[in-house]
Amino acid sequence: MKYDKTKTINHTLSVKHPYCLKDFNQAIFNEDKSLRIVPHLVNDVEVLNLDCAKDKEYFGENTEKPKSMDIAFAVSNTDTTEMVLVDFKLNVTNPNNLTTEELVGKVDDSIELLGSSLPIHSQYIFIFQPNKKQQAENKLYRRMKGRIPNNYKAMDLQDLIKKYF
Repeated sequence: MKYDKTKTINHTLSVKHPYCLKDFNQAIFNEDKSLRIVPHLVNDVEVLNLDCAKDKEYFGENTEKPKSMDIAFAVSNTDTTEMVLVDFKLNVTNPNNLTTEELVGKVDDSIELLGSSLPIHSQYIFIFQPNKKQQAENKLYRRMKGRIPNNYKAMDLQDLIKKYF
């Protein structure tokens, strides 16, 4: 399945909060403190900024805001459309400090935030710098085994782009 711009911008949360749609390249720039200029990784890709949508959905409420993944976007093939959840861990210096509660909480709260208008893709993606990806994979697949589902995937940006764009 590949990125579907139309389904992304027509998702119920995108329609409700259109100002939360962001250019993918800008989203990367906003999340990666090592960048000095906006990278040009993909053309014409809009993603739903879940932090923005969460803030709008829970504005004015006195309850603790849920956690959220950073972005979501639709992928589709001829007969299926799903929303992909992505969290950027580009500034993480030590993936071993990640906790099960943090990762699972972000996924669960994001699924609730997106609602049921489109199914959620079965893999939840966490993006690391290339030099931290292997350490993150080790943490997710070996050290957290049994505490975190095996559909939590560590990738770098090139993996994500190759797979979905």
